[in-house]
Amino acid sequence: PYTPAALVELFRDKPLDFAPGEKFAYSNSGYHLLGLVVEKASGVPYAKFLQDNIFAPLGMRSTGYDDSRTLVPNRASGYVWTGQALVNAAYLNMAIPFSAGALYSTAEDLLTWDKALYTEKLVPRKTLEEIFTPLKQMSPDMGYAYGWGVGKMHDHQVIWHNGGINGFATDIARFPADRATVIVLSNNENAPSDRIARDLSAILFGAPYKIPVERKVVAVASATLDKYAGQYQLAPGLVLTITNDGGKLSASAPGQPVVEMLPSSETEFFLKVVDAQVTFVTDAQGRVTGLVLHQGGRDTPAKKIK
Repeated sequence: PYTPAALVELFRDKPLDFAPGEKFAYSNSGYHLLGLVVEKASGVPYAKFLQDNIFAPLGMRSTGYDDSRTLVPNRASGYVWTGQALVNAAYLNMAIPFSAGALYSTAEDLLTWDKALYTEKLVPRKTLEEIFTPLKQMSPDMGYAYGWGVGKMHDHQVIWHNGGINGFATDIARFPADRATVIVLSNNENAPSDRIARDLSAILFGAPYKIPVERKVVAVASATLDKYAGQYQLAPGLVLTITNDGGKLSASAPGQPVVEMLPSSETEFFLKVVDAQVTFVTDAQGRVTGLVLHQGGRDTPAKKIK
């Protein structure tokens, strides 16, 4: 366990990644600092402030700041897929995520909170408008506001965010013009919560979606896998490294563990630890020129650079 102040000591003297206001990058450390701002401004602990000003007034009786010592009826255990089986997720003391992700809730309570955002029960309308106004772009179809992605999904305005922590994966997509909300909470760390939310939204609005299918592993010659080995640039500064080790294809990204890629055809591969697929691209001479990463409802091309 850390005190909030002790955790700040880990990063307070590190250089900034960029000048404040220059661009957008999600930061757990930034949300940690916001929690300390709440405590400084209110004069009470972060957990108590939320309980007194949000959870209790709205009647969110199954929501709170998580603490492993407290008995919480029906509290879900978190799991993670190892590639072979589900196991208990690694323990995490909630003093570490603090205001960046230490809460527990239910879909029903989150819907109660969602409904309050159409009123002024929590904050004035002017504040809500500021909260939901994008300041920077996080992707071509999504801007980032105060804690929310704001953009389009299935041609409907969406206010969105996802979350992930040891043993859990979550997603909430609010469609204010339609007064509709999709909430996904899973106690499987590897669950494709983004895709589930996107598909449920598609069902809601009559948009196209695909029913998940079980993928079968096929045999691919090691010589073919050798052609796929190399480096692929997904984005500036983000290179995916593909290797063939004894007839097994693996992928790794900077700061991420190596994951096995299983073939469903000679050019198509899938991952089990996350909901992602890869299609390799070849030219007229059969040379591998790149790949396409299919993840989270998006198809991201990557050129082979080495």
